[in-house]
Amino acid sequence: MDEINLMKSSSQLSSREDENSFFKANVLIVEDEAIIAIELQKHLESMGYRVTSKAASGEDAVLMAREENPDLVLMDITLSGKISGIEAARQIRTSRNIPVIYLTAHSNEETLKQATQTEPYGYLIKPVGDKELHTAIEIALIKHRTEKQLRSAVSKAQEEEAKTKAIIAGIGDGIILQDTDYKIIYENQIQKDLSGSHLGDYCYKAYTGRNTICESCPVEMSFSDGQIHKGERSLATSKGTRHYELTSSPIRDTAGKIIAAVKVLRDITERKLIEEELLKHREKLTLLVEDRTSELTSAVDLLKNEIMERRKTEDALRESERRYRELFNYMSSGITVYESLENGDDFIIKDFNHAGEAIDKIRKQDIIGERLTKVFPGVKESGLFEVFKRVWRTGETEHHAIWYYDDKRISGWRDNHIYRLSTGELISVYNDITDQVISAERESALLRQLKTIFENFPVGIVYLDDKFRIISSNKFFDDFAGFREGELNGKICYEAVGEYADDPARKGTDKICSFCRKAECAGSKKPVTMERPIKDKFIRVTTIPELNEKGNIHRFMEIVEDITDRKRAEAEAVRASHLAALGELAAGVAHEINNPINGIINYTQILLNSGTEGNREHDIARRIIKEGDRIANIVRSLLSFARDNTGDRVPANIADIISETLGLIEIQLKKDGIRLVLDMPRTLPAVFVQPQQIEQVFLNIISNARYALNSKYDGTHDDKILGIFGQESKNGPRPCIQVVFHDRGPGIRPDILDKIMNPFFSTKPGGIGTGLGLSISHGIISDHGGRLLIDSVEGKFAKVTVELPVRH
Repeated sequence: MDEINLMKSSSQLSSREDENSFFKANVLIVEDEAIIAIELQKHLESMGYRVTSKAASGEDAVLMAREENPDLVLMDITLSGKISGIEAARQIRTSRNIPVIYLTAHSNEETLKQATQTEPYGYLIKPVGDKELHTAIEIALIKHRTEKQLRSAVSKAQEEEAKTKAIIAGIGDGIILQDTDYKIIYENQIQKDLSGSHLGDYCYKAYTGRNTICESCPVEMSFSDGQIHKGERSLATSKGTRHYELTSSPIRDTAGKIIAAVKVLRDITERKLIEEELLKHREKLTLLVEDRTSELTSAVDLLKNEIMERRKTEDALRESERRYRELFNYMSSGITVYESLENGDDFIIKDFNHAGEAIDKIRKQDIIGERLTKVFPGVKESGLFEVFKRVWRTGETEHHAIWYYDDKRISGWRDNHIYRLSTGELISVYNDITDQVISAERESALLRQLKTIFENFPVGIVYLDDKFRIISSNKFFDDFAGFREGELNGKICYEAVGEYADDPARKGTDKICSFCRKAECAGSKKPVTMERPIKDKFIRVTTIPELNEKGNIHRFMEIVEDITDRKRAEAEAVRASHLAALGELAAGVAHEINNPINGIINYTQILLNSGTEGNREHDIARRIIKEGDRIANIVRSLLSFARDNTGDRVPANIADIISETLGLIEIQLKKDGIRLVLDMPRTLPAVFVQPQQIEQVFLNIISNARYALNSKYDGTHDDKILGIFGQESKNGPRPCIQVVFHDRGPGIRPDILDKIMNPFFSTKPGGIGTGLGLSISHGIISDHGGRLLIDSVEGKFAKVTVELPVRH
């Protein structure tokens, strides 16, 4: 984004974060020339800034910055005194982190190098214009605030990551994550302590020693119908046989496809023992009472013995009741006993234990004898009431797993087992699992987030066996290699995607790529990385060996990264630094030449005016003025190349700018026999530019293409074509418009391709052009936040691509 647009966006952001929507900075001026300092103060105050002080030396500047803590410092690089402007800026940045903008008239390369090391927020060339001053200050303030906000955001993200890891590690149940092949891809520490680590193993093999999926596997059912399923398993551990309740939940990607499942193992051994003991005592008591009653009715003559037996039975019942009552009251699970009412249409609460009081936050004496639907009005909406009625009718135990209860008094996640006794009473054994559900949901969400991030990384991943056969590959690699998903599976890598894949003369292992590093990787058993060009791309390939339990390599994982943009950016950065240095040199030379050449032209004009038309002196003076004007034009081009002059930028349609440009040169193209192929959609997004400058760039590129085509083809020719194409690109860090100029001229020699944007470099004969066109064009596009790219094959074509960011 260009600087003005960035200033507006940052200003809007600041206005949302701060109730004071109008902010003007406090500025400290450091300038040893009093007149310049006063002028700067006037300019700043006219813009609404407040000048805190004016310092004439580096020592005063450091002291004032510490006392007044301004928002920004305007610092003259060259100051009188013991401390230079550069040293004063360094001390201010170190002690107060205040942004500094340098003021300079002329500085040598060494001084600028030292100034750059203090990380200034900008440079201004004296004398300074109001617009340049205002723009530089606003950009520096925005950049400074943005850096502070970025550091704060990074710190907060690191804290949130630490909290998330602590939550996952602290979950009390065993957590297992399995992929759709039933392989274990994650275990929390609780699960590892329980059964040891089995990462990468099949779950049925790791925990039961089976070679096939377990019967009634909850994970299999979750993969089948996408629902949450429960089951129970008994496992032999170091602490003996333990019983576990398994809860499986599917994990989906952003497209809704099931990609894994999370399995929660909850130890229910104690609960199972208590349930078994409870049922055993109830059934025993029921049978005993029935036997005694039958004996009384059938044998009256044995009444005395029966009474004695009854007393014994009553004693046993009281003991059993005492044990039952202790077990009932001190279980960690909530237990409620219900009696049917109105033929199972409602239930009355008969008993309630201590755990139930804690879970449901209610006292036992307040609910005994009350209807279930009155005490827990949300039971019907939760579906539990229908389970109660069904168990009462059928007598079959049911498990109402992970259900949510909510009424005006309490809410939370519950896990419930409902039993019917032979007496017709219902028993509900339940637990509050709200904390476990929330923890599982958080971990599941985190895993889904990590999976989504991984799937969207612009990195290709392919697995190979030790025979170079492709086992699997991800979508990025398939797209990069030009194959459909799954099409590469089972193929030999060097025959399918290698550098000799299309060479019919090579067969078998002769087609192994010359750059293959698998042998080196197999020898060292360590990852190996290499970078290489491939077609029009540049890639980084990392080969990673995977070892089996014996330490032998059984397959390789290759990570393929497309680093084409990074390589281009590196080359662009080198070119930009060269042009920046040349720009500074050009500015200095232009300023030195401008005044004397104007003097020469003016004095010569005096001679021309005083001379006689047609004589030799008059002709020489006229020629001097002509050549002086030519030098002045070169100087103006140099200044245009060196100056950061963005002009007034407005939203513009790139098709309109192309149309305006062709209006200036299209007749010349037709006269030269050049066929124009134009594909410039008017629906492309707007760009924020100075239209005359962009038109200047396009006109320069088209003029170069015209010269190249005319130099290759004399007159008309079928290949004398200039193509201009426009498209939107979203592959980079931000959306942009690409305008491509493609001509079938003589192209550019490879040895000069990286030099053609250097100032005064030209392939044209002497007297045709100054060699500044592409340099100026590159500077204009860079000032607009874009890129100018050149590609060519000598003798075939030249392609110039202009990238401009889409307006935001």
